[in-house]
Amino acid sequence: MRLKLFTFLFFLSVGSQAQTYIKLNGATSLLGIPGIGIEVPVSKKMTFQLDATMSFWNSVSIGKYSERPYVFNQIFLRSDTTLNLLMTDFM
Repeated sequence: MRLKLFTFLFFLSVGSQAQTYIKLNGATSLLGIPGIGIEVPVSKKMTFQLDATMSFWNSVSIGKYSERPYVFNQIFLRSDTTLNLLMTDFM
């Protein structure tokens, strides 16, 4: 369900705005923890962003924690207002 929603929002945003950004965190991707994000402008001063970070490590041995796999995923959905543009409006 989440993948379908993400795919729908992705294709909707690509067609509607030319300034859609797809981001990849290269430093953590080299360590095996990819971080992928998409940022879509909603208005002139506001963006909509979806970030996902995933770890697929099943065999990490760290002392007493070696019995549990270190697998996680985090999905963040947020709407940000560009601070620089807002500050120039007040000056």
